Amino acid sequence: MTAFGISCAITGLAGALMGYFSGMVNNETFTVIISIQLLMMIVIGGLGSIHGAFFGAFVVAFLPQGLSIAKGWLGTSSVAIPGLEAGVFGMILILFILFEPDGIYGRWVKTRIWFELFPFARKDMFKRQKSYLKTERLR
Repeated sequence: MTAFGISCAITGLAGALMGYFSGMVNNETFTVIISIQLLMMIVIGGLGSIHGAFFGAFVVAFLPQGLSIAKGWLGTSSVAIPGLEAGVFGMILILFILFEPDGIYGRWVKTRIWFELFPFARKDMFKRQKSYLKTERLR
């Protein structure tokens, strides 16, 4: 609860400073898309690592440009598809949560460890275990 309270205090201070800087406070300043993008930066990059946040920010920053390039390749660059960006963001978020919960940085760490242990790497080295020892539950 203390961490949540400190987080709320810092967020409130940041909002107050932003309102002071912009000269006005409006409820349309932050949209749902911006909130989803901020969440995606953390989930895609990897929870609990600074490197993951940078990787996630890089992916989320260039994803709209990648979508516009892909629309150009499909020949529909002049056609506006409403909700395409939000739909792709949501689909990527769900896929990362289901299949790669550690994010891009977690995949990088797994790949690096695999190459370090290459001749001795096992097939199921990074598979999630279904049962834990009692001592591992306390962590």
